[in-house]
Amino acid sequence: PGFFCFCERSRQEQVSLPPSLKMLRPKLLPQVLEQTNTGGIKATLLFNTEGSLLAHAGDGIQSDSVSAVVSNIWSNFEKGNDLEWILLDLDEGRVIVTRIGELLLCLLADKGTEVGLLRVKAGVMKQYLEEPLSLIS
Repeated sequence: PGFFCFCERSRQEQVSLPPSLKMLRPKLLPQVLEQTNTGGIKATLLFNTEGSLLAHAGDGIQSDSVSAVVSNIWSNFEKGNDLEWILLDLDEGRVIVTRIGELLLCLLADKGTEVGLLRVKAGVMKQYLEEPLSLIS
């Protein structure tokens, strides 16, 4: 009770970004992540697969704890699978996680936030960050 997980295997989709969007300054990363925090999304986190937090935007959460737990969940589901994203439907809200290179992007949302909105916002942020983050991975 109180826990639902849905996983989807990855599909290869390449999107080309204009050169002006290909560079990302590290100090601006939290501001970029903050743009996702609308429409019921409370926080956006970026961390590595071991759970070490690299950047986050949003208040009222224990980012280090969330990144550690979510990375563990991702690692367990990913074994032997090529995941595109994981959706967790919890008592207190919804969580979506997707991989960007060697990093994980996580959005934390209110319980009533539509799954479609979470998928779209995670997808747009992933698309925006994929190439700049690949340069530092």
